[in-house]
Amino acid sequence: MVGAGTFGQRFYHYLIQQGNQVTTLSRTAKSWSKDHLKYDLLSEKALPRGLSQYEKIYFILAPYERDKTAYQNIYIDSITNFFSHNLLPKNARCVFLSATSVFGKDQLGIIDENTAPIPDNYRGKILLDAENNIRKLTNNVSVVRASGLYSTKRARLIESLLKKENLNNPKWLNLIHENDLCQWLDLATNKEWNLSIASDGNSFKRKHLFVSDGKGLDPLFRRFNSIYLEEMKFHYPSLKDWLNCQ
Repeated sequence: MVGAGTFGQRFYHYLIQQGNQVTTLSRTAKSWSKDHLKYDLLSEKALPRGLSQYEKIYFILAPYERDKTAYQNIYIDSITNFFSHNLLPKNARCVFLSATSVFGKDQLGIIDENTAPIPDNYRGKILLDAENNIRKLTNNVSVVRASGLYSTKRARLIESLLKKENLNNPKWLNLIHENDLCQWLDLATNKEWNLSIASDGNSFKRKHLFVSDGKGLDPLFRRFNSIYLEEMKFHYPSLKDWLNCQ
């Protein structure tokens, strides 16, 4: 697993619980990983050991800063370097975790894997470039575009969603629980989905957490609705279901 940040740690433990042997790789030490390679993906040096024994390579990356240079470095340059330094086995399945930010804010209505992305900021543009880049580096890849993530570890997001002063924010939100994203990545890998959108399919506005009203009449309506949605068995089908369990 290349990248071992907050979500990477959760996904690592998910894979371990599924009975997998997992090696993590990042530029800093990770005490929670039983087999970790400390390695800077932007380094010109080769990896300390080969990767010929691995069947799956997950790229679970996050930029070290929220600027254009950092996005370019981590999502494109580092992956290009990774492939240039290593000969992966031909049957290794690569999985790249992207995001629904490849879709511009003016892309409304129902969005699925057949919707062409039109990014409207550098983050979305670089992620889309990164998707295309990894497809050039290997023809055995699954790209997973994740919507917003939530869990108990993302307290600031939950607090913001539940603030009554934000109740009338018109923006439609699309989320997926971190545990369900772990399951989605696993399924996308095993079923070799070339492209999928990981979202629970229950878009909402903040006020829907408190009251119900007609959702389909809003001109700003926006829902990420994967063609693979019915193949998922969600732990939490929606944020509201998760809140009810807390």
